[in-house]
Amino acid sequence: MSKNTPLKVTSIRLSEKEFKMIEQLINSFNDYNEFDFKAVTKNDVIRLAIKRLYEQEIPEESRKLED
Repeated sequence: MSKNTPLKVTSIRLSEKEFKMIEQLINSFNDYNEFDFKAVTKNDVIRLAIKRLYEQEIPEESRKLED
């Protein structure tokens, strides 16, 4: 993401189960990438999930987002 890209802030409510799922993913990513100096955050997990779901569900020719 470019440093000049304005960010939109949102708030989401998670059930206890969803929160634990995200924590398990964070632990999994951090265990896998033990030499990375930046730990994975909840925001990173949510961003990656959105990106993967978008790429899976929206055909490339239909995408109208700018990088």
